[in-house]
Amino acid sequence: MTRHSLVLAGAVATFCLILAGCQPKTVTDNHRNNDFVLISNPSFVKAWDVQLPLHSGDSVRGIYFLDGTVHVLTNMNYDHAVNGDSGELPYRNEIGTPDLTLQGGPTLVTGGIVFPTSHTLEVYSRAGRYMRSVDVKYNITNQAVGSHNFVYVGLDFQKGCLAQADVTQDIEPVQWTFLTFGSVDGAVGISDNVVYCGSEDGSVRACAEDRTPYWTLLPDDAFDTQSKILSAVAVDSTGCYCSTTAGKLFCLDKTTGKLKWQYFAGEPLTTGPQVTDTAVYQYVPDLGLAAIDKTTKVILADGEIAPESPFHSPRWILKGAARILAEDDQYVYVVLGTPDEMRGLAAVEKQTGRIAFRTHRRDLIFAACQPKASLIYAVTSTGLVVALKPVLEPGSYGEIAENFAPKGSLPPPDGWPAHVR
Repeated sequence: MTRHSLVLAGAVATFCLILAGCQPKTVTDNHRNNDFVLISNPSFVKAWDVQLPLHSGDSVRGIYFLDGTVHVLTNMNYDHAVNGDSGELPYRNEIGTPDLTLQGGPTLVTGGIVFPTSHTLEVYSRAGRYMRSVDVKYNITNQAVGSHNFVYVGLDFQKGCLAQADVTQDIEPVQWTFLTFGSVDGAVGISDNVVYCGSEDGSVRACAEDRTPYWTLLPDDAFDTQSKILSAVAVDSTGCYCSTTAGKLFCLDKTTGKLKWQYFAGEPLTTGPQVTDTAVYQYVPDLGLAAIDKTTKVILADGEIAPESPFHSPRWILKGAARILAEDDQYVYVVLGTPDEMRGLAAVEKQTGRIAFRTHRRDLIFAACQPKASLIYAVTSTGLVVALKPVLEPGSYGEIAENFAPKGSLPPPDGWPAHVR
């Protein structure tokens, strides 16, 4: 009886080992084996990862998702292109010449992609073929934004100006400039062929593609915030949004430039607002990420309801969050940390601001995203690109996005649920 029990136990153990050996596995970036597991809770699951062939001494400076391709830029001016769906590496280009410095990330134009440097616009096809270099003559001061064949950039001409460059032209590519009387530090917003621009003189201006002023009923065709604007302007179907160093977030009527409402943060705002279909998200130093409703009705003294409150308050503020990547019907996907230091990713309930699930990886330094967070892309300092997929329903198999940073290298942020990885 005892002998038969031992034989049976040995057979069962052997069968279990065989089954274990058949389970799909992958090798993580620190060469640990991590099993595919049944996803029982909402989680970030790794779709794929790929190691970029960085040059010796090179380092990552940013990651961007454009037109189905992930672009990872490095401090040696290399663009590593990664297929967003498969993780394949179709090409790698050295942008410009070694004496140039990349200025922000790439932007799309009709039929191509443009990489701004200190004073040039390097134009490539969507397949990575070099087309031309456009010299704008002055130093570029902000993130370039493309629309049709045009790229809009701030230049350090006089006290500051906004320029439109036609990247299809080899001769005289700069079509026009207009003075902003202060440096243009943030990206412009573009909607319905109207360009919206903020500058350090505190003004928000709007013009058509031919430079015709759009807010003609305002003094000097501009809205004066009476404070510096150091960040990007955001635009949606009805509003134009900007943040100032006086700690105010303004929502302006997109058509007239008149003030609709404002939010007073109490801290200088040097990071621009992000706008989705449902809310405006603003990073506030020392507080975190504030979610602000676009429309807030107010009840007047006589009981009537005004269509808009002149002052908005956050629906919630998430401490330890820096910016959003995307949102879906249930969650907004955020970068944890500060604008200067990423500490992970999280899915946050849109109505409450509660973190539903997050990554435990602390080695990710930059992140980008597909619309609606179909896939989220992040990169480590060593050039490992990871594609993460939010899995909201239990029942599927996948590799959980775990933490591969040295144990104890960073303390866990207070208040984050630790049971979901």
